[in-house]
Amino acid sequence: MIRYLFPLLVLSPALGAAQTATQAAADPLARAFAAESATGTMLVRRLSDGREWVHNPARADSAYLPASTFKIVNASIALETGVVSGPGESFRWDGVQREFESWNQDHTLRSAMAASAVPVYQEVARRIGEPRMSQWLRGIGYGNTDTGGGLDQFWLTGALRTSAREQVDFLERYLTGRTPFRAATVDSVSAMLVNNRGEGWSLYAKSGWAFEVQLGWWVGWTRYRGETYVFALNMAMPDASYAPRRMRIGRAALAGIGALPG
Repeated sequence: MIRYLFPLLVLSPALGAAQTATQAAADPLARAFAAESATGTMLVRRLSDGREWVHNPARADSAYLPASTFKIVNASIALETGVVSGPGESFRWDGVQREFESWNQDHTLRSAMAASAVPVYQEVARRIGEPRMSQWLRGIGYGNTDTGGGLDQFWLTGALRTSAREQVDFLERYLTGRTPFRAATVDSVSAMLVNNRGEGWSLYAKSGWAFEVQLGWWVGWTRYRGETYVFALNMAMPDASYAPRRMRIGRAALAGIGALPG
């Protein structure tokens, strides 16, 4: 009997590797990252039953600067506290020429979300103020809640950190009424996050790019066939060519699991 078991034991590592490769090929999330030659993670959760899909689980639990994905929180606190009157409130351009041309103009809170105009949301944070900002971050349990590094920098280059899993956890609480934000605030911010929609589906998302560490984010949720799916993706971005890959990876993965039309 022993002489027959031995060849099986020798072959088992190769068999295991083949099975792993087959599983990866069948995984829509892994396939989407591989198609773009990208290194990162994505976590998707269906809210009706809590089912999750995850690529690179260890990285999904690792915390990073949230960069401009923090605009979701920043806008929500601003509207909730009244430091900004509504999505249409105007912010005058300060005349400073910055790298992204779309930032070099007047904006509303809504248009600054679409353009990811950092200077506008830095002004929003200054209006909120550090004590109130810290209190809100603790109240909603956002990441490590640390505002160290400057009131208008803590989510860009400072001490705030959050993981893909924590982003998904927060967005689930946000959408299901388990944060202090009023439904009207959530509805207003959600309207600013619409990326695309069609018959029977909608996609809400915000990108982020932590330039100093070359990390990209894409987080949000979809509504499709009566279900809501919350997601968070982050990935290494060695150069600017990787910026659009975040969305391509995310959309392909979401379509692959049935969270968006194919």
